[in-house]
Amino acid sequence: MARRGDTAKTAPRHQHAQQAEAARRCSRNRPPPETPRTAGVYAKATAGTRLFFGTPQLRALLALNLAVAAASAMVTVNSVVYVRDRLGLDAADVSLALGAYGGGSMAVALLLPRVLDRDSDRTVMLRGALLLTLVFAGLGAVTAADSGGWRWPALLLTWAAFGGACSMVLTPTGRLIRRAAPPEERAQAFAAQFSLSHSCWLLTYPLAGWLGAEAGLGAAVAALGAIALAAGLLAVRMWPAREPLGMEHEHTDLHDGHPHLTGAVRVPSGWRHSHDRLAGSLHAH
Repeated sequence: MARRGDTAKTAPRHQHAQQAEAARRCSRNRPPPETPRTAGVYAKATAGTRLFFGTPQLRALLALNLAVAAASAMVTVNSVVYVRDRLGLDAADVSLALGAYGGGSMAVALLLPRVLDRDSDRTVMLRGALLLTLVFAGLGAVTAADSGGWRWPALLLTWAAFGGACSMVLTPTGRLIRRAAPPEERAQAFAAQFSLSHSCWLLTYPLAGWLGAEAGLGAAVAALGAIALAAGLLAVRMWPAREPLGMEHEHTDLHDGHPHLTGAVRVPSGWRHSHDRLAGSLHAH
């Protein structure tokens, strides 16, 4: 017959065993922890491009990239043809012509910060794109002339004007992307700007060389000038004159500490804040 002291000692052991068995059963019935959902490779690779096509300002920027590519292709590809073949100058003058293009670009880039304090990105960038069309018209006059000592300084002035107009479009690009893209998607937006702008160059550079060789410089000027004009007008149409104002809104599906919630106020349903209108996966509405 067991003694009362032995029973008292074994009771806690039975309780511990029962608790352990209950814990094992609960662990078997408990659903596996959810794994965080991450976007697929294709979604990540195309996030910036989808953001570009979903935002009016960035769609306009894509058209502006095409206008700039048309002008830069004309300068880069055909400078040698103009200087050596049409004007009969030497290789050093080719460098001088390219330097005029770069000098015009740098001069405008240095002046633009003061201009952008007064005028909007839209005003400056669209004026630069439309100015490219006027410069192409001037280049057409230089191309049509068969002789005249004025052609060399006119070509230098035209190249400098091309550089300045391109700089009017390109200099505010970074600020435009930062304003149009939400902070968590800016890296993808800048990557998309790099790839899409190079896609425009991939189109215009071979076109400038092929037309110049097969149909003559006049045809190249006309075709690339038409591309710049169409792209500029398209950008004017796609970029709204009045930017949509920021509005107060709530996020109910973002976790605490999410970078987009900086400065947001906690409310019962989630987080509330306001900012400039942004496109992206967090603001599909």
